[in-house]
Amino acid sequence: MQATAAGGAAAPGADSALRALFVNVNGLSEDAKRQRLFASLLDGPYDVAVLAETHCAGPDVAAAWTRVGAGPGRAWPGAARWAHGSGAARGVGILLGTHLRPADLATDYSDACG
Repeated sequence: MQATAAGGAAAPGADSALRALFVNVNGLSEDAKRQRLFASLLDGPYDVAVLAETHCAGPDVAAAWTRVGAGPGRAWPGAARWAHGSGAARGVGILLGTHLRPADLATDYSDACG
């Protein structure tokens, strides 16, 4: 799969491989832990990051997490999609690099338990 920019052209510097990270984060409610994770994602080579067990309780929490990102002035710049669990369990986050189009994402299935 080739990363594409809006309009379908190859993203600048994109190669033919999609670079993805899948990680069980075992909760992101601690500010320092979450900001370290976002910093490594911002500085890393990933196109997509899938975060399991975020323990994200709802959309307001998810919006705050992406807005704060790695700390002051380092918000998450790409699209983010979240499936919420509770503040103590479940939850998945999908973070996209800025060169990927969120319109390509669709929800095929959503479990009521997160």
